[in-house]
Amino acid sequence: HELNFEDDFLARLDAHPNIEFRVFNAFPGRARWSRSLQLITHLDRLGRRMHNKIFSVDGQAAVLGGRNISNRYFEARSESNFRDVDVFATGPVVNEVSRHFDAFWNSSIVTPVAAFAKAPLPPVAQLFEELRRGNDPQLGPQTEYRESLPAFARRVLYGTPDLIWARGSAIAEPPVRQAPGDAKPSSVIARAHAIERQRAQKEMTMEVAYFVPGERGVELLSALVQRGVRVRILTNSLVSNDVPAVHAGYSRYREGLIRGGIELHEYRADAPRPERGAQFMNLGRSTSALHAKVAVYDRRMVWIGSANFDPRSRRLNTEDGLMIDSPELAGRLLATMEQDFSPHNSWRLALESTADNPQPRLLWTGTVDGKPARLTAEPGASALHHLKVMFYSILPGMEELL
Repeated sequence: HELNFEDDFLARLDAHPNIEFRVFNAFPGRARWSRSLQLITHLDRLGRRMHNKIFSVDGQAAVLGGRNISNRYFEARSESNFRDVDVFATGPVVNEVSRHFDAFWNSSIVTPVAAFAKAPLPPVAQLFEELRRGNDPQLGPQTEYRESLPAFARRVLYGTPDLIWARGSAIAEPPVRQAPGDAKPSSVIARAHAIERQRAQKEMTMEVAYFVPGERGVELLSALVQRGVRVRILTNSLVSNDVPAVHAGYSRYREGLIRGGIELHEYRADAPRPERGAQFMNLGRSTSALHAKVAVYDRRMVWIGSANFDPRSRRLNTEDGLMIDSPELAGRLLATMEQDFSPHNSWRLALESTADNPQPRLLWTGTVDGKPARLTAEPGASALHHLKVMFYSILPGMEELL
């Protein structure tokens, strides 16, 4: 959660006897001026962000993936929502997940949220009433969304869990990422993916919300193609991307990726809404923006986690996820991903030259109203979309902060 110091939302929840919150990389103090002073004197901490997502219960089960806790991550908004993927885990790997959580909970860079509270706090019951009144209409008692939740809960609690038993490892960055001297911090997650890329013989399929590969990333992925590995990547299109700065960073590498043989797809903001509950590992899959971070290597090794393929995830954020060795899980996940790569859910990018225009230009292919379509401009993008991307494109050093 990104704490908004203008209110005491978390502090009020924290007042409940069974609820406790701690905040990562925060500057304690109830006065804004004191926090601002600490920020000025600790600029080295400015870019640090905890991007982990762990939901663990009694050390017996855990859910990991890319999903945050907000209505739009659970398809609970009437308008735009995020499309995400999680993995439910049980068994010994949950002990690893719990250890990663404890490392953060007990870290010196974590502060109890009570340190920010402004006294006196209103009763907890009042807070929950305010939350109830502020809910999106989608969460009303008679909506399709609310009616679907009990059925889903019954399947989880009382049905036969459709689990796949496999070996997996929980991988997480430490709370404080440090490197000797002036070297940039290394990433244990990036190293894990590097190992799988080196092992890959046939294919790598990836869905990643924020994709800014850099020149080095383009080289690594192109090298995979050169040794016979099929590389497919799905990321957000300009219209589906909720962070224009990321698209500004990503778009400059599209031509190089295509020339390198990577099959590049962009998620469509107008992708048709799938039937609720019909998809693998999913309660409700949103259709407005891609937020998943998953990869499958050689139809065997599966990664599901919080890390994007961008400089921030590699160098600044703390991230986590599961690397799982399971052909069965890989096959089922790929079946879902194939739908995402289909022409009615994503645009396939290519380069096209014509006699009138020999300079290669980007081409988007997909379907419109069920018929093949070829577009030569960012699908569905408005002048405002382009203006935002142009603004971020000219800012110096922006890519390092993405």
